[in-house]
Amino acid sequence: MTPEQILTEIERIYDQPTMSNWARGFCDSIGEQIRLNRRLSEKQTTVMQKIFAENSERSLQDLKAWGDEYARTWQKEAKVLATYYKQTGYYSHLADTILRDEIPFQIAFLKMCSNKYAKKVLAESRKLPKYDLGTHVTSNSKASRAHIRSTVNASLSYGCYDNFRKRGGIIIEVSPMVHSAAKGAKRYKILPIGAVEMFWIEERFMKKHRPKPKP
Repeated sequence: MTPEQILTEIERIYDQPTMSNWARGFCDSIGEQIRLNRRLSEKQTTVMQKIFAENSERSLQDLKAWGDEYARTWQKEAKVLATYYKQTGYYSHLADTILRDEIPFQIAFLKMCSNKYAKKVLAESRKLPKYDLGTHVTSNSKASRAHIRSTVNASLSYGCYDNFRKRGGIIIEVSPMVHSAAKGAKRYKILPIGAVEMFWIEERFMKKHRPKPKP
C-alpha cells in the first residue's frame, strides 16, 4: 500500500466499533509519521495490515453477531465477573467496559471467563442460597470481623460484630454478586438483632442461630 492509501484506510476504520484504543493510538502514530514523510518499517507495515484485517467489513459483521450472542447469553453473568474483578484489580479495563453496559471485545472477554477464578465465581453465583430470606443466622468458627463488610463503612464496628456473634441477625437480601473465588462465597445482607448497622457476610462464615437452652 502507498502512504496515501494507508492514510485513507486509517480514516475509514478509525471510528469503527471494532477498533481498540491501542489500535487507534498506533494509527495516530503511523499517520503522523507518514505526514512527516518518514518511511514505515517492515514491522510497522505488518502491524498496520493486521489492524486493517481486524477492522474489515467481515469484522463488523462478526462484532454484530457477538453483540447479539453477548446480550442473549453472557450479559448477566458478565456483570457478576466484572463486579468480582473490580475487587481484585485484575481485568479492570474490561470490567469497567462491562459495568458501563458496553459490549466487551470477544477474545478478551472469553479469556477472562475461562480462567479458574472466573469459573469458581460463576459457580457460586449460580448456586441456590443455602439460607432463605428471614433466616436467623450468626457467625461460625471460621468468621472474623475482617470477613464482614458494613453497608455504611468499609469495616464493621467491634460492637456490632460482637453483638452479631452473640445474638445473630436476620437475612434481608441475597446478592447475585460474588466477591471471592471460593466455595461458599454467596453474599447475604444481614440486619443484626438489636442494632441498625447492616452488613454483608459470605455463606461460608455463617450458620443458623441456635438459641442457648434456658437453665
